[in-house]
This record gives sequence, C-alpha cells and structure tokens, in this order.
Amino acid sequence: MPEPWTGIGRHSTAPACRRKGGAEVGLNPTGHARPGTKRHLVTDARGTPLGAVLSGADRNDSLLLALTLDAVPGLRTRHRGRPRRRPAKLHADKGYDHHRCRQKCRARGIVPRIARRGIESNARMGRHRWVIARSFA
Repeated sequence: MPEPWTGIGRHSTAPACRRKGGAEVGLNPTGHARPGTKRHLVTDARGTPLGAVLSGADRNDSLLLALTLDAVPGLRTRHRGRPRRRPAKLHADKGYDHHRCRQKCRARGIVPRIARRGIESNARMGRHRWVIARSFA
C-alpha cells in the first residue's frame, strides 16, 4: 500500500529584482503588493515531492486543491493493472478547512485529515507540517 500523503503545502516568493510577469504571477499580499508566485506541493510521508502547481501569490490555497491533487502522476507498483494515482489519506493545514476541500478529497478516494479552524491547535499538525517545510527548503 502506498504511503499516505503528508499534506499540501505552499510557499510564496516575491523577488523585488524581477519585474517580468506571466500568467502565473499575482500580487503578493504579504510583500507590499509586489508580483510573486506561490508553489503548491504534495509530498509523501518522507517529504518526496509527488506533484506541484504554480500559481499567483494572490490566489487562495483552497481553490487549487483539486488541481494540485490531479498533478500527481501514477505511482509505480509491482502489481499488474492500472497504476494507483493517489495514496490513502491527506494531511493539510487550516488553510484548507472548507467543505469543498473535504468533498474533493473524498471524490478522489482520499481520506481528508484537515485541521479545523477554531477547534484544533497548530501543535497537532506540526509533526506533519515540518515535512512540507523541509521539502520547500
């Protein structure tokens, strides 16, 4: 059985020296409205990147969940037949605490483990979150 996903992470970059634009560049809300991009990443439990999506820095993370999940290619297994595309469960932080995110995970056969805003503390997600942060580093 494939390893469960650690989660979906994001990282925003807004370099001041680069003024070129493109389809995936948006205003960075934390960088004084400078243009920047945001990387959305899916990793396994060890931090190995499985799929990545690039978006503008002004896009909401939860809106790109389905696109990020679909960016994962088929996993190689020793069994015959169609390759498995998605592991069993997904860990995500409070930025993905929406009904539509849980629904999109379940539609793809993934059990969502998403922290709830106002209910769960950030300390519980820390053991899964550092794997994403390490992958970005």
